[in-house]
Amino acid sequence: YEAEEWRAPQAVFELGVPVLGICYGMQTMASQLGGKVESSSKREFGYAEIRAHGHSKLFEGIQDRGNAEGHGLLDVWMSHGDKVTQLPSGFKIIASNPATPIAGIADETRATVQLSCKVIKNKRLPCVRIDKGDSIVAVGINLPMEQAVYDATRNLMQWLEEDYGVTPRDLYVRMSCDPAFRIRTYQMVRLGTLQHVVGAEYPKSRLFDALKPVAKRAAKPLAKNKNIAAKRGKA
Repeated sequence: YEAEEWRAPQAVFELGVPVLGICYGMQTMASQLGGKVESSSKREFGYAEIRAHGHSKLFEGIQDRGNAEGHGLLDVWMSHGDKVTQLPSGFKIIASNPATPIAGIADETRATVQLSCKVIKNKRLPCVRIDKGDSIVAVGINLPMEQAVYDATRNLMQWLEEDYGVTPRDLYVRMSCDPAFRIRTYQMVRLGTLQHVVGAEYPKSRLFDALKPVAKRAAKPLAKNKNIAAKRGKA
């Protein structure tokens, strides 16, 4: 592996946040964390099939079909001439095929990842949306930090209004007053530039009417003092 190839800034692996490396991202991650990447005699370009290993959370609930042994299989698109030949310390294989024995790796002791991907036809989303088991997360990626927070919060509000029927007035109360609303901040590197990644998260258990109409109490007539009324009558 050449010494002057593009590498991820080492700070990416020291932030203490989940890092997802795809294609070259996995290779440079393996190399920089102590593994080995070498040129492959079997290159893959185009459709390929991989088998999931080790019950990784990254592939939990995701497969295109199963084989006779009950292993989950995924249809993917390959484009590589190099391959990981030695795992970094702490990593395990989570995907493979005959041409690429190490097609996916993970160290789930450092961080856990849960993904659920859906394709919605004729709908273009403004940002990444993650539908987790117990909450929904809208993601904003931008500079400066304030803009990333704005993008994530606006995306979450739009999602709640479109898919959950939350009214604009209700949204204002939830984003302003509900302590269950969370903002999580991370950092990522895109083309050599460090950018802020913000997740605006809201628990599904809180998706109830935040503004319940308060019934107005009917005004009760003041009780009349018979003694006072009697005295006034005599006067």
